[in-house]
Amino acid sequence: MSRTTATLILCLGCSACADPDHAALIGKWKVARYESEGKVASLEKFTSILTIEDGRGDFGLDGGEGKFTYTIDPSRSPKHLDITFGGSMVNGAKALDIYKLDGDRLTICSVSLRDGGETRPAGFSSEGKGNAVVEYRRVGGAK
Repeated sequence: MSRTTATLILCLGCSACADPDHAALIGKWKVARYESEGKVASLEKFTSILTIEDGRGDFGLDGGEGKFTYTIDPSRSPKHLDITFGGSMVNGAKALDIYKLDGDRLTICSVSLRDGGETRPAGFSSEGKGNAVVEYRRVGGAK
């Protein structure tokens, strides 16, 4: 069975998706820490909930602007997360991110979409123009 490439794939019940990350990502997540360009940001503006479902998600922005599809590759080090954004402002934009899961904590590192989504971070650092590391905490406890 081949891997579907949309961005952060979560296909439950198929043999290609036996990795526990696929199921562990599904749920609701709230920003617990946001660091961009080496500076930690106030969490006051991060009130929306990230919802991850089977192969798709929503950052909870108004007007559907936060919708996306995804695939993951947990066999890579660091683990790969490829996101394709929907919504009229960034429809079709792709981000090549990395992620790590630690219990009820999900950390995603991304680079600015300004480079056309062609760069994947090598590690979990927010240093550099437009780079960000976002730590999410699961809403509602463990999956």
